[in-house]
Parts: sequence; structure tokens; C-alpha cells
Amino acid sequence: MTFWPGAGRTPGTHLNPAGATLAPREVDDDVRHSRVRAQGGSSHLRDDYSLGRGTAQAHLGALDKVHDGMIGDHRKAIAVAGEVDPLTEDLLIGQTAELEKFQWFVRAHLENAAGQLPTAGDVSEKGAAHDATT
Repeated sequence: MTFWPGAGRTPGTHLNPAGATLAPREVDDDVRHSRVRAQGGSSHLRDDYSLGRGTAQAHLGALDKVHDGMIGDHRKAIAVAGEVDPLTEDLLIGQTAELEKFQWFVRAHLENAAGQLPTAGDVSEKGAAHDATT
């Protein structure tokens, strides 16, 4: 059983300076992996962050969309875990809260003066990266 579909690495939450651009660095979330394995499941690594090098604003746009997916995956997993293991459900709720806080931070830097997100209609990270910089 997989408790966290698509979960595994948190992409782009740490960006390494690379000249005038930023390059993402993925960070393994050992707590999540360990908990999944302890419950007899398998954890999957995410491969949905392909922006590579780009401006800080482009990465913020892409990260907003990636976090939409991660938060959605966590919400689905919370529903499953609640029926199987309350401890895992609680862990997921805490992680989801942290993901949402980070997304609020990202969105605060993307919003224009009217409070609109340039990435609101985007469905892909590359589209969001483009719209965040135009």
C-alpha cells in the first residue's frame, strides 16, 4: 500500500544561486520515507519539477503549481491514512500545513498590487514560470 501517492522529494524549496539565475536542489524527506516503509508501503519520488535554471520569479511561479499538486496528493493521502493509521494521518496533516504555509509565502511574492496571481490559470509549472515573469 502506498500512503503518499507521488510524495517523496520536496522540489525547489531550497534554491542554489547559479549566477543571475537559481537552480533547484531537491531535499529528501526522510521522515515521510521512513514512515511509509514502516507501514509496509513504498514511497515514490516526485519527478514533476523540471524547470532547471531560471529567475527567482520563474521558480516561484513553478513552485506554486508544484505545491498545488503536492498539497492535493497529501489531502488524498490524509483521507486514506485516516482509515488505516491515525498516527500517519496526523503526520500528513502536519506536513500539509507546512506545505500550505510555504505556498502562501510563495504566492505573497507572486501577487500583483490587486492581489491577483499571474499563475492562476496555469496547469503546468513551465506555464506558471513563464506567466510569473511576464
